[in-house]
Amino acid sequence: MRRRTILKSSALVALGAATTAALGSCNQTTSDSPETSSDSASTSKLRVALVPWLGWGETKIAEVKGFVEEEGIEIGQTVIQSVPEVSSAFLAGQMDMAWLT
Repeated sequence: MRRRTILKSSALVALGAATTAALGSCNQTTSDSPETSSDSASTSKLRVALVPWLGWGETKIAEVKGFVEEEGIEIGQTVIQSVPEVSSAFLAGQMDMAWLT
């Protein structure tokens, strides 16, 4: 029972972080027409880099169950093997967000 509660809590925290990052990036559009900004937001994908770790299992569960898509957010997760490589990709603008341990 306790393990199940911890897994649910972790999944909600991960989903909250992804949603916060996605919604924060939506405000950066500089379009004059609201139709153009909503179209560009719906077609853009949140690029997330992560280093392999057992604790990221909740993000995969949220992805498979469609929790993120229900909110209109499309996430592209890229597994990168080391933190320096993730940092380089993030600083080069190849990733929007990095999940590190």
